[in-house]
Amino acid sequence: MKHVKSVFLAMILILPSSLYSALTIAADSQDHK
Repeated sequence: MKHVKSVFLAMILILPSSLYSALTIAADSQDHK
């Protein structure tokens, strides 16, 4: 179960940064219109 916990923690750490990059990309595409 330790391996599952580490994977879960990694996902929690990665998700916010990926969401932030997706939001910035969306904002960029809206600005270019």
